[in-house]
Amino acid sequence: MKPPVKKLLPELQKESFLAREKRATVELNTHNIRMMIYEAAKHGLTGLRVKMPDSLDVKGTPAASDLEKWCKLEGLALIWTRRAATLLDGYQADVWEPEISWAPRISNT
Repeated sequence: MKPPVKKLLPELQKESFLAREKRATVELNTHNIRMMIYEAAKHGLTGLRVKMPDSLDVKGTPAASDLEKWCKLEGLALIWTRRAATLLDGYQADVWEPEISWAPRISNT
């Protein structure tokens, strides 16, 4: 008797998630982002958009959650901004990118 064939959908979803998380871990590496922030600050900037590859959706991954926690711990503001990306096949996809800010807060008092 042949063993039952696994359903394709859950396997594809699992593989996609693992691949996204692996790439997100590389793209959202806090050591690299820290260095990018320092470089931006040296040029007088008070914020940095961390550009993601056009085909990568990192929002909602554990690596994104880790980045959010790291930013909070460091006193940095983080928002997720959406940009439209045109993929090689002409398809339009939304890419969410972290935008990190260290602008001083101005008090009205």
